Amino acid sequence: MTTTLSFSFQHRPLVPFAHDYAHGDQEDWHQHDCAQLLHILSGVVRVATPVGYWVVPPGRGVWLPAGTPHALRMTGNVAARTLFIDPLARADLPAGCQIVQITPLLRELNRVIPGAGGTLCPPPAATKEFMN
Repeated sequence: MTTTLSFSFQHRPLVPFAHDYAHGDQEDWHQHDCAQLLHILSGVVRVATPVGYWVVPPGRGVWLPAGTPHALRMTGNVAARTLFIDPLARADLPAGCQIVQITPLLRELNRVIPGAGGTLCPPPAATKEFMN
């Protein structure tokens, strides 16, 4: 069974989230009603979807479009950062899963923003400008 997790994008199109896992941890099948950019800082994550598997090493990310069922399996101690993205934020978001290179700017933002309790998140107008 796949669980659907929902997020509120009332005030901003991006919701950051930080999570750490121990070696061997797993997340069962689930999906989000938003897009997800999962960025790996350490360890390795195997992402299973109905159409394939993606192995995500440190410094890379995996793009999961809104509604994509997926399960995670960790190798090593994993530090992960996720950006949950409102699917209505842009019309040209990728339609399929893919491994992505994380730019130095995005890497540093992903390290700082989740631990700041939201205080570093820009106001909606600035975030909207960033997404354009």
